[in-house]
Amino acid sequence: MYVKAVEEKKISHPKNKSFETVQKCTKMADFPARLSFFISVAKLVNPFLTDYQTDAPMLPFLAEEVTRMLASLMQRFLKLDRSTLTSPYKIMQVDISSEAIQLPLTKVYIGFYTEKKLKDLKAKNIISERRILEFRVQAKQFLAAMTRKLIDRCPLKYALVRNMECLNPKSMAKDKENSTAKLKRMLSSLSDANRLEDSCDDILREYSEACDETSRSAEMREFDPKKDRLD
Repeated sequence: MYVKAVEEKKISHPKNKSFETVQKCTKMADFPARLSFFISVAKLVNPFLTDYQTDAPMLPFLAEEVTRMLASLMQRFLKLDRSTLTSPYKIMQVDISSEAIQLPLTKVYIGFYTEKKLKDLKAKNIISERRILEFRVQAKQFLAAMTRKLIDRCPLKYALVRNMECLNPKSMAKDKENSTAKLKRMLSSLSDANRLEDSCDDILREYSEACDETSRSAEMREFDPKKDRLD
């Protein structure tokens, strides 16, 4: 092991902050569980970060993807109903500090493999029950802080972004009425910003025709932004 080799002076000390951090981590009895926990959280956000590193027009899918990501994080430490978890607007209104929706520490989901590693460490008397409780407290604090930061920086706070889903071909094909309502809200935002004048009726008419055409197209009903492009 590299750290051990340095401590035994078999190789030179790198003398930098990164090494000090790694060296400190190796001294933590519960480090395997900590690493597993962070990996499990990273897997929740990595698909979003990967999918949106593209020049393809992705804004119509942003609200749904960000809502799904926030829901995945919130479900780990909060009690929320499905209507909240699937609504871009409602999920932005969640007060994550409210005691009424907090899961008890024993119910906080830290990841399957993290749970397993904690049990293994306890079985070997490497960590105590108290340390496991402290781990859960810290994990919940991290999840809350991360979720709060995402909400603070989240584009879902803007009505225009939330309603841009009306341009998602699958939504147009599946639910014309709901999609049209979102388009109207989007047009209202653009009109208030003086980006549109008297063309809204024409846009709504053409959109209605587009929805009808989309519903008859298998390609549009099965549109996948990871494989297909809107443009």
